Amino acid sequence: MEKRLESIVKKIEELPTLPIVSQKILEIMADENASYRDIVRVVENDQSLALKILKIANSAFFGSLSKISSLEHAMVKLGMNEVKSIVLAVSVYDFFSTPESSAFDRERFWRHGIVCSQTAKFLGNYFRVGNDDTLFLSGLVHDMGKAVLDEYFHDEFLDIIEYIDLKNSTFSEAEKAVIGTTHYQIAAKLLSQWKFPKKIILQILYHHAPWADKNYETGSIMLYLANMITKMAGYPCHDTEEKIDLDAFSSSSQVIYINKNGFELDHEILKNLVKHTQEFIIEEADNVMRFFD
Repeated sequence: MEKRLESIVKKIEELPTLPIVSQKILEIMADENASYRDIVRVVENDQSLALKILKIANSAFFGSLSKISSLEHAMVKLGMNEVKSIVLAVSVYDFFSTPESSAFDRERFWRHGIVCSQTAKFLGNYFRVGNDDTLFLSGLVHDMGKAVLDEYFHDEFLDIIEYIDLKNSTFSEAEKAVIGTTHYQIAAKLLSQWKFPKKIILQILYHHAPWADKNYETGSIMLYLANMITKMAGYPCHDTEEKIDLDAFSSSSQVIYINKNGFELDHEILKNLVKHTQEFIIEEADNVMRFFD
């Protein structure tokens, strides 16, 4: 197991970097003096990217009342950091956009990420945690470690999928049993190499255990809850993974922990949040749900 883990870490260290456009965005994100025009110069000549920005700006998840049709208007509404997050999200997607895996439905995988990203952003507004512009990107790529496993450690990943199918387990349980590490640890390792912001890295690392995050606990709680709601709304990452029962989850120690952190949550609130997510998924079928088309 130890040798297998060492080989995984070594392979991750050898993975290529993101495209130049993403590296420029990361540099801008790290520059406190960066301006709106710096972002515009990166995206204005990429029509596909501009369209994705418009899709997010018009998302019903954020209560858009009027159609936004210009890139400038969309960028003003979303803010500079949200636009930077969209650029990075598209780059991560493109990095893993390989032919369909025989064992893992990539379309389902990215659909889960899209719903989770929108739900995380919505929860940030619902619980009034402030303008946290990391939630969209963290939600969208929180499971990217699974794509790393599928693409670069395919034989081990097939063993993980088989374990899940046979035991109806969670991904984390299967990963620990088969390779001794998890998709969120793998994602954190790769995102660190790519020099993503620390907050995004830690939220993804702790999205299954926000109580362990000593730096950005609130964001990790939002991402954890968004992931659970996304699964309960009918959008799991893999069709045979362990199902989340709303009744059981609403009385769990995890929900007690969330309440203790100041976020009111009970069976009725959870039920309404799941229903809200399902309704907006239907409304967004031809917009945000086709973000990567």
